[in-house]
Amino acid sequence: MVLRLQTSLTGEQTPDADRQEPRKAQKAKAKDGLGKTEEVLLPLLEELAEKKPEDLAVILGDDLTRHVKVIGKLYSRVQLVRNLLSKAQGIQRAMEADFSRKALEVQKEADEAKGKAAEEAEGKAASTKKTDAKPVAKKATTKPKARPAATITPRKVAVQKKSEVKPVAEEPEATPAQ
Repeated sequence: MVLRLQTSLTGEQTPDADRQEPRKAQKAKAKDGLGKTEEVLLPLLEELAEKKPEDLAVILGDDLTRHVKVIGKLYSRVQLVRNLLSKAQGIQRAMEADFSRKALEVQKEADEAKGKAAEEAEGKAASTKKTDAKPVAKKATTKPKARPAATITPRKVAVQKKSEVKPVAEEPEATPAQ
């Protein structure tokens, strides 16, 4: 049986089963490690942070120097992991932006294709209408008749009210049928 490789919205191939298994294992291990850090190490460090330096000097005694070195190594590893996670966040944001950009391009191409298909359908429909339809006679357009100018004496203007004065409205010209 032949398996086809699926492609995502952006045209990238989805990983096959051989690649997905190691990724799932790595993801689970990383989450487990970070989960343990959060569950175990963070509470221990918080407990140590609540102690007074005098108490730690007495409690740890001769092992104090070794614990300072261990915490120093832990600190450097935490900084390294923190930097890696910050870079990973930047990469993730860039990937999301790239995916969004590609998705917009795909959507734009689909819209353009849909628009072209609609234009072609309209063009075909218009060409069949032109061949099937009989020519339509153009209607003669009539110009509105000019009214003679009325002579109004100043005495009549004072007597007329605004509501009595009716403006001459022009009739719209008929447009030819398309």
